[in-house]
Amino acid sequence: MRKFSNIFKARESSLAIVIIAFILVLTFTTPSFASKINLYGILFYIAENTIIIGAITVIIISGNFDLSVGSVVGFSGILVGVLIKKAGLPIPLAIILTLLAAVLIGLMNGSIIAYAGVNPFIATLATWFVLLSLKYIINNGNHVTNLTDKFNIISQYRILTIPLMVYIAFIIFIIFEFLLRKNVFFRQSYFIGGNDKAAELVGIKVKRVITFNYILIAVMAALAGILSAARFGNAYTSAGTDTAFILVIAVIVGGASLYGGRGSALGSLFGLVFMSLIYNSIIMYRIDLNWNQFAVGMLIIIAVTIDVVLENRKSLVR
Repeated sequence: MRKFSNIFKARESSLAIVIIAFILVLTFTTPSFASKINLYGILFYIAENTIIIGAITVIIISGNFDLSVGSVVGFSGILVGVLIKKAGLPIPLAIILTLLAAVLIGLMNGSIIAYAGVNPFIATLATWFVLLSLKYIINNGNHVTNLTDKFNIISQYRILTIPLMVYIAFIIFIIFEFLLRKNVFFRQSYFIGGNDKAAELVGIKVKRVITFNYILIAVMAALAGILSAARFGNAYTSAGTDTAFILVIAVIVGGASLYGGRGSALGSLFGLVFMSLIYNSIIMYRIDLNWNQFAVGMLIIIAVTIDVVLENRKSLVR
């Protein structure tokens, strides 16, 4: 066990070195990389996804999966926008109702997976389709534009030139990193991911933990959707389209295992930063943006292959 803990720490350290090297290469080979507008773009991209990265790390550590996270982001942005602009609700109430809707989404996913025994891939894929449809239905397929400044300030307000959204994301990341390392309840996900039957035998309420994890990720995705809408001043129907794939790749690149039982918020954040640099380098080097999907596909193949190799080695050690 200690051997694989060391391998995991080595993955984090190696990824940190790769990120630093990547940044240096981009800085010296593309003058516009270090520009203020580009760095802010990267920062916003990382911040929005960092809000969710801790929760999806918990899901994957527990040996589960969530494809619906991106549709929750898009649906929540549209919903909060409709509640504010069309329904005329006060901003705090609109945000609370949107988060409560996310709780129901997470509860539905968690209950279907944990209690009904439906495969996580199938259950969350179905939820993805449902929410994809609903986000178009509730506003007739249109974006929600020109949201009020009072709403937008929750993302756009700056402290020492840094947007408030970045501080929120950083605080959420720190909380998840602490909880996954020190909190007994959250560390139960490691045992569930390692062996859910054994976890039940030692008294862990596996079904409750899994359901809670799905509620948690839905709420975090909804929060990201709300903050994204506030960032742009508009809620776009396209928001969150690739979020699930990007986050899963980031978590696996960061050292987590699709088999469960392994991962950390820090490693996932490093994976996310690495992903954002890849996307940004495609723009900086003026490569056809269609190569984005190619890069995502190759990263999935590489990350999953490494994960399988490590899991096989772990099985041999056992």
